[in-house]
Amino acid sequence: MNGYFLRLSDGQAWQLMAPPGRREASDFLKKFASIMELKPSGPYDIEKILFCGQDDFLSIKDGCTKKYLGSGSGEGDNGWFVYDHKNLRVWNHAQIPEVICEICDNGRDDVEILNMWFALQPIFQKAQNRGGLPMHAALLELAGKGILISAPGNTGKSTCCRRVPGYWKALCDDETLIVHSKKEGYRAHPFPTWSDYLWRNSQKRWPVESSVLLSAIFFLEQAEATEILAIGKGEAAALINQSTNQVCEKFWRPSDKATKTMQVKRLLDNACEMAKKVPAYKLRASLNGRFWEEIERVLRVAQGIEQLG
Repeated sequence: MNGYFLRLSDGQAWQLMAPPGRREASDFLKKFASIMELKPSGPYDIEKILFCGQDDFLSIKDGCTKKYLGSGSGEGDNGWFVYDHKNLRVWNHAQIPEVICEICDNGRDDVEILNMWFALQPIFQKAQNRGGLPMHAALLELAGKGILISAPGNTGKSTCCRRVPGYWKALCDDETLIVHSKKEGYRAHPFPTWSDYLWRNSQKRWPVESSVLLSAIFFLEQAEATEILAIGKGEAAALINQSTNQVCEKFWRPSDKATKTMQVKRLLDNACEMAKKVPAYKLRASLNGRFWEEIERVLRVAQGIEQLG
């Protein structure tokens, strides 16, 4: 199989692979890897996400089952669990490190992009199991520190990214994956703005393996005047959890009640832990206000940043 390598700063590593000679899955994976700036890789003894079409699915699933559970055990589902996203099915098994993404391609470009969005599920799930979570938030970098601006869609995250001055760096404007490192705390990885591919025919690429140390979270609200308000850890946990749910709810729809309840609880626990360690604020921003100056002022006081540009 041809493959691509993905490593995140919480230590998780994946090899994304597709069967050789199968144009549907290979072309899908090549485009998916290109958008996330992943490099081709040789074989590694690490967890794998196997992309395949419906014609190859049964043989790949049975091959994985027999490899890890023994000969004669490749019949039926035999412990496999599926998240059915209609045009992409994500199959996993508690005893098998391979995850299978079964692509149900109908030839439409928008469906292909949605399939890529759903294919992030095992990567996000692994981060959640290690104490991280995805957030519906823009990620900016200032003096080497990661700053999140979180808000629902169409409420100003992208505008904030466009308006910051040159000594700031906008890394992404829609989805950020926060991972937890025991040595470094929380680090933030930029992920693609998939809606831009759906509606704006974007050609942008996103270096998802890159990351910055997360220093603060700002929850954006539109206002007449720009100001920043500190918030307590309880409110911060609730807002982090709300932002996370906006990303993850699309993954939960095929889940049974017990699985969804378990996932919701884990994300809430992770949000509470993050709120204890990462400063959080409300950012009330006006249309033309210099909100970044207010952020800089808060960071100077909280973290002692001396040089910003």
